[in-house]
Amino acid sequence: MSTIFLKILNIGIVAGWLILAVIILRLLLKKAPKWVSCLLWALVAVRLLLPFSVESVLSLVPSSEVIPETIATEQAPVIDSGIRAVNNAVNPVITKNFAPKIEDSVNPLQIAVSVATIVWLAGVAGMLVYSLISYLTLRKRVSASVPVPSEKAGAKRVFICDEIKSPFILGIFKPTIYIPSSLNEENLQFVIAHETAHLKRHDNLWKPLGFLLLSVYWFHPLCWIAYILLSKDIESACDEKVIKDKDRNYLALYSQALLDCALQRKRISACPLAFGENGVKSRVKGILNYKKPAFWIVIAAILCLIAVTVCFLTNPKKKELPNTVLAKTETEEEEIPSEDPLSEEGEKTELGDPDRDGTADYILSRAVEEGGNYTFLWDLYFDGEVIYHGENVLPCYFDEAWFTDLDGDGKEELFVPVSPAVNSMPQTQFVALKKTGSGWEELENTDVGYESDQYTNAFPLHVTRGKSTEDVTNVEENSGIYVHITCDGYDRFVGYDIKEYYTGLYNSEDDVLKSVANDILYTDKYSQPGTDIGAPAAWGIWELKRASYDGKDCIIATHGIEGPGGKFDIWGTADVYFNYDKNGKIQVLNLTFNPQE
Repeated sequence: MSTIFLKILNIGIVAGWLILAVIILRLLLKKAPKWVSCLLWALVAVRLLLPFSVESVLSLVPSSEVIPETIATEQAPVIDSGIRAVNNAVNPVITKNFAPKIEDSVNPLQIAVSVATIVWLAGVAGMLVYSLISYLTLRKRVSASVPVPSEKAGAKRVFICDEIKSPFILGIFKPTIYIPSSLNEENLQFVIAHETAHLKRHDNLWKPLGFLLLSVYWFHPLCWIAYILLSKDIESACDEKVIKDKDRNYLALYSQALLDCALQRKRISACPLAFGENGVKSRVKGILNYKKPAFWIVIAAILCLIAVTVCFLTNPKKKELPNTVLAKTETEEEEIPSEDPLSEEGEKTELGDPDRDGTADYILSRAVEEGGNYTFLWDLYFDGEVIYHGENVLPCYFDEAWFTDLDGDGKEELFVPVSPAVNSMPQTQFVALKKTGSGWEELENTDVGYESDQYTNAFPLHVTRGKSTEDVTNVEENSGIYVHITCDGYDRFVGYDIKEYYTGLYNSEDDVLKSVANDILYTDKYSQPGTDIGAPAAWGIWELKRASYDGKDCIIATHGIEGPGGKFDIWGTADVYFNYDKNGKIQVLNLTFNPQE
């Protein structure tokens, strides 16, 4: 249910941009037919109803998924509003307050999302119960009504009731017009004409639908504004339908009937459709000043409808904040850009438009055979030009590209994901490119600044036997077996007690792991402080994620940590938080460890 709530939340945020656009257009299209405003609100309803949308380079929506559906399980939760200033203001707060800590038994953001989901469901239930009670109350009040003679009512179901003060329509599938018994004969024809226009426009369906959507998106302030304005526009469009072919005398009499039936209503409801319910003063003014819209105004209004549909009912071409980051293939080619780009016959991978300039970026890749050996080549096309050339001995898989400021100079660097296919194991590398006056400059990478004992794409993590209980907090004296996890270039370590983990392995049926557990628990093989007792697991970096640390954009490089038993002896994962200094060199900001459950 939390996933549904996050989906609803994202749809509501995206629809908010459309609602703002409609509110602005209502002001600009005052002289347009009133049905145009109702169609604009219909577009809002479509946006709120559909869980998906087509993609378009013309979309003005900043981000189609502001809150990732996996945010509650992220090590460093962030949002992507599509607006850099908002991301920079909000993400540090989210990461600081909701990023899980080693000592946490439950991810704090999971709790927050679960609580928010319960509150949302309670709000939906409350709105629906309110609507049902309102409907049943009205049904009870009109239960003693009598039908109006057919010569006055025409073909419609019209009833007179002593218990109501203003005319309205009640019912969805069998709508009925109810008239107060106090209504005089002079006003009857105008009331019936107005309510009949409602039925012809099917407003008895659209307004309850609007309230149903409001019940689902009750937490969204703009949805409340949209529903209130929808109710006013429905009444104005209905007035316009009645009076569009009438003379000035009819307009005056119709306005007087509207004033006589005016009802001061301060509650928001799904029903009924009341003759004198919404904005009587503005409606009377509009009726008395009514002029048939010019043809060019109608055309302009239709063009605005089309423009709003294309720009706000569609999603941006690609998401700009992927969960899995970037990668860089092993290459000895240092020249950027390549002087020998691949031909257009290579396989094309779309990267979307990470810099949001309207030009799609992509990678062309292909395998080249030479002497029985294959080399995987790829070229990065940015704004139509090749800016980077990569080579790898293995096929690579590409994901989206994105921009973020990792060196704190206020300018965004470009990242492109490249994941070499290494058996079934995860392997992630990355390339970071910075735009300079003379072209693109590659920033430092793990295979340049750091050299792991096993993997060029891994950070230099060292796992050694610790010294004392001071290495691990909240444990009893001499109760555990402690290890240090350190990273070159970072002067802090992460402590971890492995005694419980290996006690469990000692009772396993795997002879190899049982032997390793015996060495650690009952021999002196790994007892000396500083003894190597673990290492980064295959194949180096498992995953990279965009994050924020101490108010700075950064990346989390997740590594598997294995003990002496090798790839089947995995303790958990170590997360290295890093970004770049002013010289384009990697700097480690933080190090955390996540034990395997």
